[in-house]
Amino acid sequence: MYEKGTVRVEKSDGIATMYFDNPPVNAIELKVLDDLDQALSYLEADEAVRAVVFTGKGDCLSAGLDLKVIPGYNPAEQRQLVEAVNSVVLRIFSLPVPTVVAANGHAIAGGFIILMAFDYRVCTSSPCQLGVTESRLGISFPIATLEVVRSGLAPQVSRRLMLTGITIGPEEALAGGVVDELQPPELVLPRAQEMASYLAGLPHGGYAKIKRQLREETITLIEEVIAAGDPLLKTWIDAEAAAASIEHLADEP
Repeated sequence: MYEKGTVRVEKSDGIATMYFDNPPVNAIELKVLDDLDQALSYLEADEAVRAVVFTGKGDCLSAGLDLKVIPGYNPAEQRQLVEAVNSVVLRIFSLPVPTVVAANGHAIAGGFIILMAFDYRVCTSSPCQLGVTESRLGISFPIATLEVVRSGLAPQVSRRLMLTGITIGPEEALAGGVVDELQPPELVLPRAQEMASYLAGLPHGGYAKIKRQLREETITLIEEVIAAGDPLLKTWIDAEAAAASIEHLADEP
């Protein structure tokens, strides 16, 4: 078993299951991204890992950025955050082994992006919210988050979700191709692990090559923008977005 901060990894028969645990809503900030990055490095170095499953603890996959912390980041911390988001999302998206997400609950903003970075997506059939709510706060998208959503959804679906900031439920997510199947809460993780086992049994080299072929254009674009310097490194969460974040927190029950 591997454990680092908010991430624990358990391995069985070549399947590595990553548990994300940052209560109460598995929010994302710099330390969390470092935990995820180190866990991914650990998995990439282990040739015995044939597939990866990711799930959240509690009733939330992730509610996205920690709005109690991140609006207070100074410019240097904001740059680090953009770089870390791009790195983690790209690493998940380009892992050569099969990846399956077990969406146990809400997947909002950054949590939705993480969901979209996986090869196969199993979601709870219980009521939950999924969506990219950045437009509500005036927070634009780092390059990896933008392109992963673009590549994984039909244009009309990504347009609607990204521009309106609305959230949708499991049934609409299934109909829109956001997730691949719905399961009762108690079966979400077992089904994701079952699917991971199936994918792990496919020819390993062939899977990696086909996945790279499918995603080559997106991966190359992300890598080029990162190498040149994501434009958001100059300023990401401006005064307007910070004020909207504070207002959003005040509106929460």
